[in-house]
This record gives sequence, structure tokens and C-alpha cells, in this order.
Amino acid sequence: MSKLVRNIVFFPLKKYKIGLSLLLFVFFQVAQAQIDNSFDIGVTVGAISIQSDYGERGDIKSNLTGNIGFSTSLVLYKNFYGRRNYWHSRSSWLEEHLKLKAEISYFKADLNHYGVYVESESDAATLLKAMHGTSSVVNFGIMVEHHFLNLSDFSKYRDGHRFSPYFSFGGMVGMSKATVTSDLGDYITNPSLLITPYQNEAIDTEQITVGSTVFGLGTRIKISENSDFVIDTRWQNYFSDKIDGLVPEIEANKYHDWTYSMSLGLVIAL
Repeated sequence: MSKLVRNIVFFPLKKYKIGLSLLLFVFFQVAQAQIDNSFDIGVTVGAISIQSDYGERGDIKSNLTGNIGFSTSLVLYKNFYGRRNYWHSRSSWLEEHLKLKAEISYFKADLNHYGVYVESESDAATLLKAMHGTSSVVNFGIMVEHHFLNLSDFSKYRDGHRFSPYFSFGGMVGMSKATVTSDLGDYITNPSLLITPYQNEAIDTEQITVGSTVFGLGTRIKISENSDFVIDTRWQNYFSDKIDGLVPEIEANKYHDWTYSMSLGLVIAL
């Protein structure tokens, strides 16, 4: 593994190792309630789109193609069956369809204004076009994956089905940090470099702790006896409007920030 890849994947993990340790402790405490369970571990990388106060709600570039970032995650799955006993004739619905997933993830996105408000030659458009930001979040959480097909069939590499589509849901706690800059100069000493709604303490770039709900769709693809390729898409709604560092008191700013992501990954059975 190259030095660059190690820095991208593991630097956020080192920075928040206390939270990761707590998450894994809780995860394994839950796992102890089952006898002879098995586990999988995996890594994913992908792209993430953030919907925030940057851009215009309903604008395609603002919502989907403009404010795009990079995401990565380390995941640990708990299966409700044991690999020593493997599958048996009386496998329960829990064993056949559910996985418990603990995850630590990190994303960072560059933020810019898009839409009709920056397409004119007005003074306000000039100020908005000069305004840029970043948002970075480290999330820790636990999710439940419901697989639509029987996992016992999917586990059979040579005789079973190769795809296992799933729906997932869960909750996360994250540490969020945003930055805001202007090409025109220091907006802190000269607030006139910002449009009026972003003046008067409407920018807050302090690190915050924030909760979120997560809903996802994806599939596993069996590539060997003990490894799967994963395609995962998810929608994550944060209980805060400060993920981007902007908190203007205007009518349009009535929704929390949220993200949509698509990731590819590899999962290996332990």
C-alpha cells in the first residue's frame, strides 16, 4: 500500500482513535450476545455530494454534480451465524437476512455557489462567486443491513447466487469541521466581502459534534469464497445546518445539511 493511500485512509482513523475504540467496544459487546458468530471487515472509497447552503436548492449542479467530495470508510460486519457450524437446516430469518455493521467514515468536499444567483453580473453574484468553503466530517456509527435474498445461498461461492442486494439504516455521530474563504480578501476584518445574509455572525466554522440518520441501498457481489465486492449508495441527513459553516437567518435556510454518496469496496470474511 502506497504512502498516499495510507495517509488518505488511516490519517482520520488515527486522529479519532478514541472514538473508534469506543465504537468497536460497543460493537463487540453486542456481538457477545450471540454464540459462535462470524465477522467480516471491509474498506470502501467513493464520491459524496453535499446539499447545504452553498448553491441553490433544486439546481442540478448544486445538488448533484457541483459540490462533490471524496469519502472513505472502514467497516466491520457481524453475521448472525457461525462459520464453524456454517449454515444449518433451521437457519432463522435473522441469520438469513440481517447483518450488523459498525463503521468509521471520513469525507471532505469543496464547496462553491451555483445557480441563478451567481450567473448574473451583479455585485451580489461577484461576492458569491468569490466565496468558497470546505466541509470535512468523521462519522462513527452502527447500521443494520437487511439482505433481500437468503445469505445462506449467497455464501455458497460455486453453487449460490452471486449478488446479494440489501437495504440499510442506522445512526451516526460525527465530528464536523468547515472552512470559509473569499477570493476578495479577509471577510472577518471586512464583512462587506460577503453578501448581507452571511454577515453578522452567519458563519460558524468551529468544530461541532453532530448526529445523523443513514439510509442506504447496495449489493454485495461474490468474487471468491471469502471475499465480496460491495456497491453502496446512501443518503445521510445531519441534525444540524452547520456542516458547511453557514448559518444565515433567511427563509431559504430551513433545512438541515445532507449528503448523498456512492462507494465501492472490498469485504473479506475473518
